[in-house]
Amino acid sequence: MTFTAAMPTASSNENFLLDAWNVQLGSVCGAFRTVAATEQITGSISTRSFMGMEIVNVNVSPSHIIRSQKDVRSDGAEYYFLIGQIAGQAHIQHSGRSVLLAAGDMVLVDSSQESKFIYADSESKSISNQLSVHVPRTFLEGKLSQHQFGERIEANSDLAHCVWVQLTAIEEVISLLSDSRMYSDAFRELFLKAFTYMFYTDRHQDRFVKIMSNLLKEAGAQASGVDFLANMSASSRRTLFRIFEKRDTSIGEMLKYIRLLRFLKLCKNHAQSPVRPTVSSLIYQAGFSDVSNFNHLFKANFGITPRELITKH
Repeated sequence: MTFTAAMPTASSNENFLLDAWNVQLGSVCGAFRTVAATEQITGSISTRSFMGMEIVNVNVSPSHIIRSQKDVRSDGAEYYFLIGQIAGQAHIQHSGRSVLLAAGDMVLVDSSQESKFIYADSESKSISNQLSVHVPRTFLEGKLSQHQFGERIEANSDLAHCVWVQLTAIEEVISLLSDSRMYSDAFRELFLKAFTYMFYTDRHQDRFVKIMSNLLKEAGAQASGVDFLANMSASSRRTLFRIFEKRDTSIGEMLKYIRLLRFLKLCKNHAQSPVRPTVSSLIYQAGFSDVSNFNHLFKANFGITPRELITKH
């Protein structure tokens, strides 16, 4: 079984007076101002939290959303925004760059800088659907270079694939982890390493992302062993291990995270099924080979056993 990179679906839209829309936008995203040709906006804003990050869906009819230096001063610079285009198009101006996002594309935005989001034009009635991940600055501080901001991350790139796969999996399993007691430090550390190190800046970054993309596609495949990953990324075994060590992790640790996430997704997918699969079958499908070891691993990461999780849902 593989993860797919299908993007999250958009929320249903409503009509808002412009002032009311700006109040709702500000309550979720901070100091941004919307400019439109009419006093009415069609769209929706929804938000949920995961591991210290806010994940926001913003769907909006043709308009401009602006963040000025005045807004930055009033709002602070607490976040980086990872913007992912779900449907429609958006023209993003940020950090001296101007990029057009189509479905599947992404861009990093620094909340300490001015930015402008242009959604279509006055001739179009299409809705732009975006995912905005509010990443606390502390999560990525020191990992990024300035050139990454305002630069389009193409939909068909390994980086976009890695990010979308994790975000869509998270979208599906948030409800499973609704009990705050399940947000253990162990799993949170795995998640933050896997997600934030996608954006690390060093000369081996492209190799790391390529390896992670392969692991996300086929975490349970025997072909994805150390030699395969080394050859696939044009690395020696020694270089391969050093790439992960520099990121304070290992291939085994990242595989553990990916397979735990896959197990949660399998549980979610089968929650409404009239015929429930056995816990052991889901464990094997997720790429684990030892049920007893997995039970200990799962409880260490989530505080309950796999069976208790499935029984709850």
